[in-house]
Formats: sequence, C-alpha cells, structure tokens
Amino acid sequence: MTTTSPRTLKRVRPMGLWSALGLAALLVFTACGKRVTVQPGEVGRQLTTAGLEANNRPPGAFRMESCVVSACPKLVRLQTQKATKIFTIDKLFLPKSNVDMTKVQIGLQFRVKQDKASLSTIYQEVRPQEENDHVLLITTDMVYATYIQRKAPDAIITALREYEVDQVLSDVPEISEHAKKKINEMLAKTPVEVTELGFPNGIGEPPPEVLEAKRKLYAVTEQKARDIKALSAALTVEDHRQAVQRKRTLNDMANAEKAGVDFATYVYLKNMERFAEEGVPLGDVSFLPKGRR
Repeated sequence: MTTTSPRTLKRVRPMGLWSALGLAALLVFTACGKRVTVQPGEVGRQLTTAGLEANNRPPGAFRMESCVVSACPKLVRLQTQKATKIFTIDKLFLPKSNVDMTKVQIGLQFRVKQDKASLSTIYQEVRPQEENDHVLLITTDMVYATYIQRKAPDAIITALREYEVDQVLSDVPEISEHAKKKINEMLAKTPVEVTELGFPNGIGEPPPEVLEAKRKLYAVTEQKARDIKALSAALTVEDHRQAVQRKRTLNDMANAEKAGVDFATYVYLKNMERFAEEGVPLGDVSFLPKGRR
C-alpha cells in the first residue's frame, strides 16, 4: 500500500487549482464569440445552426454569439454598394435599316435594392464564398452574374432594334436612357436595379459602306449649310440695300414737294448737280426728255 505524505498533498492541490483555473479561462474565452466587422457598403447577417438571422446588421464591428455547446456562427456579408460592369455584344442586327452593328460596348452601373425583402432574396438565392473560417461573402460580381448578366444583353438588343442606323449613330444619350429603362423593366421582379447605362465608344461600328455613305451625306449636308448661309447673307445685304433705296426715295419725294417740283424733275436736277460736282462730262444728252436738254 502506497501512502502520500502531507508535503506531497500540498504540492498536488495547487497544481489542480491551476488546471481548474486554466480550464475555466478557456471556457470563458471560448464562450465569447468571434469579433467581426461589416465593411462600409455592406450589410451582414449571422449564420448559426438555426439559420440566418432575419435582420440586417449595418457597417460596424460586433462580437458573434458564443459557441460553447454548438457550432460557431459565421458572418455572411453582402456587398450593397454601386458597382460597374462593361460587356460587349459582338454583333447586333438593326432590322429597320437591314444593317449589322458590331462591337457594341456597354457600360452599366447597378446596385442592390435597399429594402429588406430584396436583401433577403439575395441571401436566399446567392451562394456566398468563404473569405475565412468565420466570414462568408456575397460580392457584387456574384450578384451581377446571378441577376443581370443574362438579361442585360437581351434588353440592349431589344432596345436598339427599335432604331434605324442613323439614329443609333447620332442619338446616343436618348438611346442610352431608353436601354436603361428596358433593362430595369426586365429586372423589375429581381432585387437589383441599373442606375446608369452608357456606350463608352458609341453604339458599335456600322459596315464600312454605311460609314462611307454617312460621310458623303455629311459632306453634302455641310455644303448645303454653307450655301444656305451664303444665300442668307446675300439676302440680308439686298434687304438692306432696298431699305436704303426706299428711304432715299421717300426723302426725294419729300424734298420735291418742298421745292414745289414734280418728283422726276427733282431727281433729274439732283443727278445733274451730282454730275457737275464730280466733273462727269455729259456728252450726248439726246437721251434726256425734251425741255431738260
């Protein structure tokens, strides 16, 4: 039979006490949930063994629920800020002009709708990617791929087919707004919306023959505009000349009346006076009316 001395018991008891304290500290540390952060432009929801929590957490830091007797929860972050995408439609047929436009590049800006129902839909329908052991992330790229990527080209094609090639080449802002409206109509029942849409390089490239015809038409239009401008200037000069002539005639009529002579006699005398002042030789005056030679 083995016996333990009182001195040995004194050494064992402190060791047992320290072990108990260490275990308690470990339990306390484990009981405290992981500290996580929801970034600006995001919302977050905690995923536990009971599922996703119902409410969205705004940007900021918080400590997740403890996991002493169950699996540790994870934070599922959802990016809700505005994001941009650029894509290209290789060929687009315009039936009204029987023309193919090529390399139609579209740039669009989109965002997640901010109401709770839309956010819940994305949490339910988009599978998040793992960022680390305790955080999952739903990115704007994932949202775009799920809801917009397939519908945007269809909406663009539908919108542009309503126009002729001349309109496509010239009315870019109006067509951009119309195309954005078409996309949002297709996205009406989804949790996302397009906020801006544009064509960074114009609405594609027309066939070379169309472009050449457009250049010739532009040259003709420019020449026509120049001709109209020149004609307008000439008409302005002529109108001014006639206005001056009318004023002179009215003045001569008034002066003839004051002088007590008829208008023709006054004009004749006025011209003869001017000829004399300028030293113009009269020569043969047989053309003058009798009585004025």
